[in-house]
Amino acid sequence: MNNRDFSFALGLVLAIVVIQIVGFLFPTTLTWGFHAFGFLPVSVLLCYLALIVIIIFVTWKGILDPIVSAVGTFMETNSYQFIITAIGIFILSAVLLKVKVPLLGDSFFIVKNFFEALHDTGPLLYRNEALATLYYFSIVHLFQPSTYAGFLNSFFVAGILLGAGFIVTTFFIVKSLFEEPQARLGAFCLLLVVPYMQLFLGYVEVYGAVVFILSCYILVSIRHINGKLSFILVPAMFLLMVAVHYLTLLVIPSLLFLSWREWKTGKKNLVVSGYGIAIGILLVFLVAVGFDTSKFSASVPYSHILPLFPGTDTNEIISTPYTLLSGYHIVDLINNLLLLYAPAVILFVLVIGKINQDVLRSPVVRFLAAALIPVLLFLAGAKFDLGAAKDWDVLAPYAFIGTLLAAVLFLQTAIENRQKILFLVVGVSLLGTGSYLYLNSTPDSSIRRYKTLLDRRTMSNVSYYSAVLHLALYYHQVRDTVAPVELWEQFMNAFPQDTRGYQNLINNIQGSGPSGYQRITQTYTQWLTINPQDTTAIEMFASFCLDAGNERYSNGALTEAATFYENALALDPDLERAYNNLGSIYAQQGDTPKAIQFFQQAIDLDSTYSDPYYNLGSAYEDSGNKKRGLELKKQAARLGNPAAQTFLKNLGVSWR
Repeated sequence: MNNRDFSFALGLVLAIVVIQIVGFLFPTTLTWGFHAFGFLPVSVLLCYLALIVIIIFVTWKGILDPIVSAVGTFMETNSYQFIITAIGIFILSAVLLKVKVPLLGDSFFIVKNFFEALHDTGPLLYRNEALATLYYFSIVHLFQPSTYAGFLNSFFVAGILLGAGFIVTTFFIVKSLFEEPQARLGAFCLLLVVPYMQLFLGYVEVYGAVVFILSCYILVSIRHINGKLSFILVPAMFLLMVAVHYLTLLVIPSLLFLSWREWKTGKKNLVVSGYGIAIGILLVFLVAVGFDTSKFSASVPYSHILPLFPGTDTNEIISTPYTLLSGYHIVDLINNLLLLYAPAVILFVLVIGKINQDVLRSPVVRFLAAALIPVLLFLAGAKFDLGAAKDWDVLAPYAFIGTLLAAVLFLQTAIENRQKILFLVVGVSLLGTGSYLYLNSTPDSSIRRYKTLLDRRTMSNVSYYSAVLHLALYYHQVRDTVAPVELWEQFMNAFPQDTRGYQNLINNIQGSGPSGYQRITQTYTQWLTINPQDTTAIEMFASFCLDAGNERYSNGALTEAATFYENALALDPDLERAYNNLGSIYAQQGDTPKAIQFFQQAIDLDSTYSDPYYNLGSAYEDSGNKKRGLELKKQAARLGNPAAQTFLKNLGVSWR
């Protein structure tokens, strides 16, 4: 056989393998798109390399050819059996590679919101993904989970259903596009070995619904292009897709292309009817919600596009990891492309300079290009709320378009050994995707990888905080009380001006009781060193000192309690309870004059506070002034002090 094209393809495949090895050697935040092996046992990498050699050998020698031919024929002659088999393999793979630690994306926000909506303690937040949210919530509502694990299982079931639907639509897409059974099989396999498949494997986000509905829109559009469906259905399908997730508006040029094509052929009535039906559906929805769309959208106080230069607006500063021309932005883009578009890039490179102009004029190619180009342009300038590595899922569904376009161009271009090359790419892509899926189904490995993503070079203040919060919440689920403290210390060091770090660290230490008092005090001191005028920190620190003093006092540690009360008064000189409690300590230590002084100061600050009246009365009694002591206790009783009232009742004395 002529080996030139195959050799070129082999070179590109080996380049991908080398990149995977580089990721293994340097598993950092700068290699997030290809560093999966760096967090897995070395044996996994060795197995990967061995399988790569086997795939190269069997494709080069043509050993796969009869198998591909037989499976392609089976796919052609037994369509439903093939689909059922494919779904069965998918379900088995999903069970084996189920996401165990859903840290990527907004998983904890979604689970929290669904839990509140399920128990009527909060509204269901549709945000910018109305139908997707409704679908996932419907599945959750069906299972009525009461634990975090239960929510994960509900999302897993929801993903399995969507994945099965995606397999069906993908089957009919390739059947509509390709005549040769082997080409259909190759394209089908290629579209199912991209990492977006993880969105169906228990991934706690809504983007699995986006992949599915996007494939439905493409299927309807291709069937229309082939003359099998009327254009009337296309705008309605597009509207449904946008209702699943508003970001799918990015592919609107593809709808405009089909509309222009239909209009140009003289079918203006179908264009008008199609848009009329879509607008009618939209109006029915608006009427149903009383034209109140506020709950079907969400906004943030900053731009979603990276700035060309650093800004001065606070919201932009804390939400911007880097500028548009930053080297770190380029690195993130490369990682995204390597993770999601590697097989498509290989096929695109192989057909450069060989594509027939008739292929480029094909309405299917133009339709897919019109859908893909705005997605890539948005990717090039997008600012991700959670960081590009953590928010990889936002644009992952659209890799389906790129992979499909690459398959169409490749399979319609005159290339030697095309079938062998295609299955070589499929095999290598399957192994690469498999490593990524395996990593995310392994708790310890995926957490170690996640921690490498906490990097100020590629994460903004906003995204870094969200990432730390999500990991801390996971640790709370598994009842790890040590790891969250370390995380928030890391965040404090990265963003010392962000008060949320101090607050979360303190909240996590408080559960450790008196053993954490010193660390809490140090944290408040550090907080106030950074911002001495922070009234929130001062109030919280004073309140903590008062509570800690009370706990120490109740356990007999009077010296420690006194120190906490004194610290509270240093922070807030008007804290009457600290004066009262400090007076109680001096009273117990026999220093009655000092006790009287502090009780009186508490009364001077709040004349309605009953405790110091009672305590001051006791102090005067101890000093021999029984009459003054009784008067003060009567006043305490009049203010509702139960101890004073009981004391006077026992004496038979009225206080009214």
